[in-house]
Amino acid sequence: QVYQIAGTEKFRIASSTATFAGSVTLVNEATTTSSSELFIKGKRTDGSDGVFGEIIFSNNNDSVVKISSVRDTADNKGALQFATQNGASGFGTALTLDSSQNATFAGDLQAAGVYVGATNASFDFYNNGTSYFNGAVTVDAAFTQSGGAASTFSGDLSVEDNLYLTDAG
Repeated sequence: QVYQIAGTEKFRIASSTATFAGSVTLVNEATTTSSSELFIKGKRTDGSDGVFGEIIFSNNNDSVVKISSVRDTADNKGALQFATQNGASGFGTALTLDSSQNATFAGDLQAAGVYVGATNASFDFYNNGTSYFNGAVTVDAAFTQSGGAASTFSGDLSVEDNLYLTDAG
């Protein structure tokens, strides 16, 4: 079934799809607290994880971005995946938000500041807790230990310039 306005196709219904020409606007202004919803209903109940709903963005008939809802270990658990296309090798998942609200990034995380446990705008990376680095750490500026607690080092401690020791007592 094809619906037209002034001879221009605006809406088409086929056996399993509906196609809109132009924008689709959802409106619910019944009360001052009304909200509109877009409900995408899929069915993945065979016990396997995988996509059961998607929103695909296309530019000039080329699908370039995809947001997918994914079954995540159980029928009542879902993950959200954000995928992008690099033009050569198809879609790649850039970000997954799983059913435990964990975020997994496929590539580097670039941000003006990253804060763990608390926000402290004085630092680009701030952790309000204990950090563990299982590898080399390079400090390419002054190193300040301001907490007053003792610092413990295992292995050799190398100092390229002067080392000053002060007796606290």
